[in-house]
Amino acid sequence: MTKISHFPGTRFLTSPPPQGFGIRFHVDEDKSVFATITFDESKEGGRGILHGGAIAVVLDEAMGTAAAEQETPGYTVTMTYNYKSHIPLNEEITVRAWIDHTEGRKVFAECEAKLPNGMIAVTGHGIFVQSDILKKHIMENLYIPDEESE
Repeated sequence: MTKISHFPGTRFLTSPPPQGFGIRFHVDEDKSVFATITFDESKEGGRGILHGGAIAVVLDEAMGTAAAEQETPGYTVTMTYNYKSHIPLNEEITVRAWIDHTEGRKVFAECEAKLPNGMIAVTGHGIFVQSDILKKHIMENLYIPDEESE
């Protein structure tokens, strides 16, 4: 059973388009996170396709949310993405992220963006450094969805 993440997220991601992305992540039983997203023209790069920076921002937030769900929230140190296909606008895609492992304060995350036909459009990985200050902020500002959101 999935639930909506209590990670408060950044205003940039949670605000509705065109200023933001209007995204809230769900959490699977294995604590990986996912969201289904449809990007509109406010995030266009080339004609009719998503800007690569827009998906990078969403994948960064997904990995950060996965870290928070593992109780190891931190700040991004590095992100690397492999773009395998364009992502068309106005089509629902699925973004997923999970924690691969931790080493001390380092959190190693993986992510992907999948097209409606099942093709993986982007894969990536990131390293985050855990932060007690961020963990405290998250605990003080948990996102509590209303009953309609669950």
